[in-house]
Amino acid sequence: MKIITGKTGKPHVTSADDRALHRAEWDGDGFLSVSQPPVLVNSTTLRVYPCDIMFQGCHARVTGTYEDLTFPSGETGKKRVDILVARYTLSEEGLEDMSLLILTGQPVESSQEPQSPVYETGIIANNVSVADMPLYKIIHDGINASGPVAIASIFPPLSNKYTKEESDLTTKNINQAISKAEKTAAEATAEAQSIANDAASMAEEAIGRAEEAKETADTALSKADNAQNTADAAKTDAANAQSYAEKIATKSLVISDIVGATATIPGTDAGTTLQYDVTVELPNNTGRILVIPKNIPSGVTYMGYEASSMNQTTYSITVKAKNTNKADSNISLVVVGVARPKNLI
Repeated sequence: MKIITGKTGKPHVTSADDRALHRAEWDGDGFLSVSQPPVLVNSTTLRVYPCDIMFQGCHARVTGTYEDLTFPSGETGKKRVDILVARYTLSEEGLEDMSLLILTGQPVESSQEPQSPVYETGIIANNVSVADMPLYKIIHDGINASGPVAIASIFPPLSNKYTKEESDLTTKNINQAISKAEKTAAEATAEAQSIANDAASMAEEAIGRAEEAKETADTALSKADNAQNTADAAKTDAANAQSYAEKIATKSLVISDIVGATATIPGTDAGTTLQYDVTVELPNNTGRILVIPKNIPSGVTYMGYEASSMNQTTYSITVKAKNTNKADSNISLVVVGVARPKNLI
């Protein structure tokens, strides 16, 4: 460390020391004062009037009546932006200087938007050799120039800075704001913890519901398995029933139809055995028939029958009986057709 504001017996205060103090006082770059804004004298000349600037703590000023700077004229059908900068330089010998300079931009077609030229952005405190502070820009549209337009701002006077009372009040307000922020943070933390606790509780409830849902799903799955087993058993039973039905249809007999018929036995004194033919119609594919006498008149002895198939549906029945009556007697017959079930399908 070295003392700046103090007598040491030898030169010891440098421009860098002053710049450090100025940076603390002004906190930025800008104009300290402007007697009047610069003006365009013509399309190639800018006139800058006396002013003071502060650039990275470096104080510089335009003195005298004014300072004129020239720049190239604009081009027809082109647009361009130039900027006026305050250029700081540091020579190899350690000598410092500040001067005004107009940087010429790149012309573009009138349908495009021109860009400001690139300037040096060095940090003086780092001992750079060149650093630029943009002050104003000049806008060219064809051969016409307009502006200049201010880039740097004008600092308010130091008298506008805070008084001690204002500074103390500001400090108090800051402390109150910090306290309020800490309180708010604590409340937010507590609220966040409460929300987290609620979320954890809800998560536990959700886990419980999920476990219940899993149990329900397992039960449903078990019931589904049982239902599947029942269905499989029913399918097996149905197959067995079908097989049994097929066996019955193949080997058993069923009644295909029942019809009535009448056999008339002629009267005779001798009572000899007589035969009487009866024809009946039964369903197609009836395999055999059974003839049952229903009403046998008095004086008539039933001796049996013989039956034969005439075709798929017609059967001839020969009834044998003795009739001791002189008059003809009728025997009522019930003819039962019998067939295998598969033959009737």
